[in-house]
Amino acid sequence: VLLWREAKQRTYNYATRGKSAVTAAWDQSVKEGAATKRGLVSGSTLVDLTNSYGVCKLEVIWRAGRMMNFPLQILRMELTAYIVTRRLLWQEANSDGIECKSAILAGGTSATDCLCMIMSEVCDGLVVEHPVEITLFDDDLAIHVISIECDFMLIMTGAVSHAIEDLEDELG
Repeated sequence: VLLWREAKQRTYNYATRGKSAVTAAWDQSVKEGAATKRGLVSGSTLVDLTNSYGVCKLEVIWRAGRMMNFPLQILRMELTAYIVTRRLLWQEANSDGIECKSAILAGGTSATDCLCMIMSEVCDGLVVEHPVEITLFDDDLAIHVISIECDFMLIMTGAVSHAIEDLEDELG
């Protein structure tokens, strides 16, 4: 999995080894400062995905994993772990079984990998089709636009609409 992560690393993904949300903010700040000095308009917006792990369908993860050449035996094992019945135990109390057959649970490395596969597909399409830069940190997507003033809103609204449409299609 580590080899896969290194091979599929995207420059916009800041939820990886050696990067952080703080690094993303500093990198973007430098770019926006330079743009302003050149007389360009610069701005960013954040698309914060609510409950992204909970709506991430297992069949979509499987398709994305195959497209991104994720090791299939490991992917199969990770997805199987999500459909195992869970029970809450506290002292001598034992809950009824809780089944999750359609989504992943946040909090583990495999969940981050699963969401990353889906987000990478959406983000790759976004940067190919729009003159924007993006920053991805887990389930937070920042879209950055640097342009001349008359084009700024057209570029930003087009990119945000595209991102929301694709994310709704992918995440359900």
